[in-house]
Amino acid sequence: MPEYMLDTDTVYHPFFDRDQDSIEADPALKQAVTRDHFAEIDACDVLYALAPGGYVGTSVVIEMAYAFARGTRVVTSEPAGEYAARALVSEVAAPPDFLGALLLHVANHATHHRSEIATMVTMVSGSPPDTGLVTQQLLTAGQGDMSRRWA
Repeated sequence: MPEYMLDTDTVYHPFFDRDQDSIEADPALKQAVTRDHFAEIDACDVLYALAPGGYVGTSVVIEMAYAFARGTRVVTSEPAGEYAARALVSEVAAPPDFLGALLLHVANHATHHRSEIATMVTMVSGSPPDTGLVTQQLLTAGQGDMSRRWA
């Protein structure tokens, strides 16, 4: 299963590297992909399902129901056409809106970890050096000041 690391978050995409027609033509493969995907749903904080025109297929509804039953937030790109499936959805967000929120979360989450590290270093050895992007680029180019190093 392909996975994409975004800071400390992982995005799983069950069919990205597979031919959808081959999966649909092979019942054993379809079952295996469905079962394998449950582990990824267990590991996620949110399940995002594309629902073009409100369509969500049987496999997607199974995944949505599984996520919902596990207490995982379910977000769809459009309102599900099937009213029973709508009961599982906590939010509707178009792909650009969802992606924008996801990218904002990644940036904020990285800042959160940087502040935790800075706090730990401050507690142990005093104020840490600047860790900003400009400083990193200057150091990489050999133009930065290395006089303020951690003790």
